[in-house]
Amino acid sequence: MKLTTLAVLLLLPLSGFAQLKGQPVKSEVQLKQELFELEEHQFNHSFKAALPGDNFLLIDFYKWSYWPDTSSLHSVFEIAALAAKNAEDSLNNPLTSKRIDVHIPVKNKPITMRLVDHDDGSDMLILNYGQQSPLKLGMDTIRILKTVNIDGEDKDERGEILFTFILKDFRKMVPLAENKTIINDVVNTFDEQVNKKREKWNREDTWYHDIHISYSPEETEQEKKLIVENKGGFLKGFDAKYYVGATLFRNTIAPMAEMGFSYKWPSSIGEYAQVRISASSMGHFERINESTFNYYNTVFANIEWGTLVNKSGTVIPIYETSLGMGYMFSDHPSLRQHKAMKLFWHYSLSPSVRITPEFYILFRENQDNYVWAGLTIALRVL
Repeated sequence: MKLTTLAVLLLLPLSGFAQLKGQPVKSEVQLKQELFELEEHQFNHSFKAALPGDNFLLIDFYKWSYWPDTSSLHSVFEIAALAAKNAEDSLNNPLTSKRIDVHIPVKNKPITMRLVDHDDGSDMLILNYGQQSPLKLGMDTIRILKTVNIDGEDKDERGEILFTFILKDFRKMVPLAENKTIINDVVNTFDEQVNKKREKWNREDTWYHDIHISYSPEETEQEKKLIVENKGGFLKGFDAKYYVGATLFRNTIAPMAEMGFSYKWPSSIGEYAQVRISASSMGHFERINESTFNYYNTVFANIEWGTLVNKSGTVIPIYETSLGMGYMFSDHPSLRQHKAMKLFWHYSLSPSVRITPEFYILFRENQDNYVWAGLTIALRVL
């Protein structure tokens, strides 16, 4: 892939946005993250519109309040067309896939543009009755990341909304932007759906709202023309997890299994707090003779509180961490006459591997209490 970075000051007027307080970009990595990228955890809602000529528009954003006004949506098409015009001389290889990234700050100037020319170094040809013709692979994209200012108690809150045009040829953006009939149709349809949800919801920015809209203006079947899916809802916060593993318990290795249910909510963008209840079981084997074993079961009822962490950009690989306590139920002869509890710290090295240091406290009648440490390594199975 050949990468060319081009900063273009387009100085186009747009209305409806306030001032941006940004920090200077100091490296290419920061340029990509700060100006041109919207990370996965930064959007809940996704809109898709089919445009003439098998082209598409995708819109991704995190909060419903980020949705811009109608005039700003029209300006997005104009900016995309102007970006395509400015890139024609730099992206002139007809066989490569192109990407044009545009960043628009809150004050709408300067607008920054980056050009990416995708080329794997190989050519593909098609044969048509002995005539060879080069074949272009992939689609071109124009991505516009708009930073918006949010009215509310936090005057410094910023939001981002990503507009992605997927095109057979990025030059087709110019005639698309001139098709006011289709643009008005798409913009008005999306605006209507946004306003319907705003009337229905008491709080439009509740984190578990997750709306996906697909609109095809030229579709003749009404049920396929507009599809609105609510993939969120309050139940989006519930999750069930099941683990199997091994536990170091009183200097022996015991098999364990755990099932639990949790509810999460965002503590910040990309991170969630959670509460969880679970039941964990481990087996004890007592040898009677060479061929006979007694089996005893110990179960802990657990409650815990913790955090789900977005790992990208972090040094320590934490995907999930929580602190908790559990109360013991056991049929083991040496345990059942006593009460016991454990304190533990879950630490996930990956989405599927978890390490848990534990401390067990045995409350013994007419004897000193007994405390010992343990360790569990578990693998998530569901």
